[in-house]
Amino acid sequence: MPFIKVNKQFKHSDDGNAVNTYEVGEHEVSDRCAEVAIDQLEVAELIDAPEEPEPKAPAKKAPAKKAPAKKPTNGQ
Repeated sequence: MPFIKVNKQFKHSDDGNAVNTYEVGEHEVSDRCAEVAIDQLEVAELIDAPEEPEPKAPAKKAPAKKAPAKKPTNGQ
C-alpha cells in the first residue's frame, strides 16, 4: 500500500460504506485512495515509506551485587 502526504483534509471510502477522514500528515492508504487524493482531488502527494525509527538499545543495568557466599559450618 502506498504512503501519501496529505496537504489538505479529505474524505474517502474504499468500500462505499465507511467514510474515512484523512487529516493533514502522512498516511498509508489503499491504491485507489492514493489515486483519488493525488490525481483527482489534488490534496496529497506520493511519498516513500517513512523510515521506522531505529530501536533504542536497552539501558544497560548495573550488574546485581551478589551476597557473599557463606562458609559452610560443620554443624557445631
